[in-house]
Amino acid sequence: MPKSFKRALELGCGESSVLANVDIDELFLYDKNSYHHNVVHDVLEKFPHNKVDLILDSHLAHCLKDSQDIRKYLSNVHLALNENGHFILEMMIRNKSFDQFIGNQNVPTRTILTEREVEALLIQSNFKILYFTIAWGKKFILENHLEQPDKNHPDVLQVICIKKGPS
Repeated sequence: MPKSFKRALELGCGESSVLANVDIDELFLYDKNSYHHNVVHDVLEKFPHNKVDLILDSHLAHCLKDSQDIRKYLSNVHLALNENGHFILEMMIRNKSFDQFIGNQNVPTRTILTEREVEALLIQSNFKILYFTIAWGKKFILENHLEQPDKNHPDVLQVICIKKGPS
């Protein structure tokens, strides 16, 4: 029998929730931008909803300013989770073609780390990594005017973790 999630928090959901049709007693939605069904919240502050069983981030961590903000965000995720709560993360990561494509330029509104940097941040934030993979052939669309990602765009990192130890 799969684990039941009674309370969940979805971050970076934009205009549509991935968890909206999942049987969860209480679902809280947050995004950096204001949409009609979301509550805008600064994820660098303590989350107003805690003691959740599941946090899903499908498009928020890489929208933070830098790795220090991502570290603070992960600390807040850890604080909001119940003991052994699950954290699912999908985020942009660097690859060789992306580095050649973008060079030393900054990418506006994105912090694109390597998979090793993300792994280190998760471990430092006291998460146990259960699943960690770069989705082969899957890319994030980096440029808003495109409908399909370019081969030079960032790869997709998918991670499942559980909270371990105290916050």
